[in-house]
Amino acid sequence: MCARTGAANSIALAGAGLRTRSGSHSLCNVTSSNDAITERDRETAARSVSVVVPNWNGADLLARNLPVVWEAVRSHPASAELIVVDDGSHDDSRAVVTALGGIRLVSHEHNRGFGSACMTGVLAARHDLVLLLNSDARIEPGTLALLCRPFEADETFAASPLVLDENGAVTDVTINVPFLSRGRIRYRADAARSLAGAAAGPLPWYTLFPSGGAVLVHRERFLALGGFDPIFHPFYYEDVDLGVCAWRRGWTCVVVPEGRVTHGDSSTIKRSFNHFRIAVIRKRNRVLFHCKNLTSTGDLAAHIAQQVRRSLANLVRLDTLELLGLLLALPHFPAAFARRRAERAGACRSEREIFELIEQRWRKKLESRDALS
Repeated sequence: MCARTGAANSIALAGAGLRTRSGSHSLCNVTSSNDAITERDRETAARSVSVVVPNWNGADLLARNLPVVWEAVRSHPASAELIVVDDGSHDDSRAVVTALGGIRLVSHEHNRGFGSACMTGVLAARHDLVLLLNSDARIEPGTLALLCRPFEADETFAASPLVLDENGAVTDVTINVPFLSRGRIRYRADAARSLAGAAAGPLPWYTLFPSGGAVLVHRERFLALGGFDPIFHPFYYEDVDLGVCAWRRGWTCVVVPEGRVTHGDSSTIKRSFNHFRIAVIRKRNRVLFHCKNLTSTGDLAAHIAQQVRRSLANLVRLDTLELLGLLLALPHFPAAFARRRAERAGACRSEREIFELIEQRWRKKLESRDALS
């Protein structure tokens, strides 16, 4: 980790007007005991895990998936806990959690959004490693222990498993090998397929960011970054941003292909927002993400120029999505650029250096895998 990271981060975050997080939430009610950590917890602290499941009106998803997750937590060889953060649901979500017994329930009085629900769960967690898991995901037994292994390395920020769809296919969100093209961050299309049947090995697989739907994070570092940036509220690009910010500070995000999580297609987002609104928010947040994270002036200028060209070209074709996304991003530009200044102040690595590291590791892993086949 950079020697100047801690001090630089504090100064930069203050300069950007970013809020620091306290350990209490006045609008939260914790339903369960919060006993002191036992001696066994201390002995296994490096492998102890808190699993946080954010939920909003997902009673049916909880009923289907939470028993599987709870079993994985109870079978973990070290201390583990399961926390469900109910984000102001008005369905039977709380009753589903309570009926299972033994699960900690943290409730928001009103809906605050995915990022805030995750932060509440991380703040409530008793262990150093926290798995953020969507309510429409199921983790296989043994995966928690596998995800803990990369944290034996001091620089690890996050570890994610293979993310499978309901048919058992590896999804694209499992691994992200980035490159820059005309001012926009893109990803190797075949990267996820390269993980099928792969193993971690002595050198871990690198990814630019772990999917927010299933990721084990270093709790202290997650809190140091402020969690998911609220500029991306209500959804999309908050996990991409978090990964980039971690890499920039000298930490790493890795994939553990032996671990597996099945992520269904019953997204709360799709059930709660119409397709057009989701698409516009995705476009808006893509612009804000690049404005915050392209710290090279030339790369940022190329991105903005390309975004304007795409918006105008699509408008001629009567496709307003790009233009609407850009227009909705405009009021957030001052905040995005303030965060960009903070990122530059706390950086150990540039984006291009990060991308090169991930690309080199990916190719080295492919060569090693091919040599063994």
